Amino acid sequence: MCSFVNQIKKLKKYARVPLFIFFHIILPSLDALGDIYLAYKAKENGFTGIGLALLTPVLVNTIFTARSFAKYEENKKWTWPLVILQFWPQYRATRIVLSMWRDYDAGDKQVTEFEDNVGPLEPFLESLPQTYIKFYIMTNFCPKRNVSL
Repeated sequence: MCSFVNQIKKLKKYARVPLFIFFHIILPSLDALGDIYLAYKAKENGFTGIGLALLTPVLVNTIFTARSFAKYEENKKWTWPLVILQFWPQYRATRIVLSMWRDYDAGDKQVTEFEDNVGPLEPFLESLPQTYIKFYIMTNFCPKRNVSL
């Protein structure tokens, strides 16, 4: 039985790193780039108000990320541009993955701290408000289709 429990712990250990990379590095990077691109395209096509509405949650997230950056980042001298570019959480997550590579237990503690303090900012401050904004745009600015059930 003890061997089975150890195997489960090992599997959890090896599965946590790829999931952490996907959910805290790859997905947020694509999201940040997509948000900025969509706002740019809205402005380019003459919908400046929509572009600004799409960027408002990004700016709110940047303010709260800057607060976390000031509290948790040790090397502020050259990493502050990453906050403005919306890539500081991904940078911090990359450092945690490298830490886990060297010493899993120390990195695991950093993962918990990251997921408690930095990780929840983007979903609640940016993604959720943008979902409401995009839903409003789709319902009010997209052509109406005659759909009957």
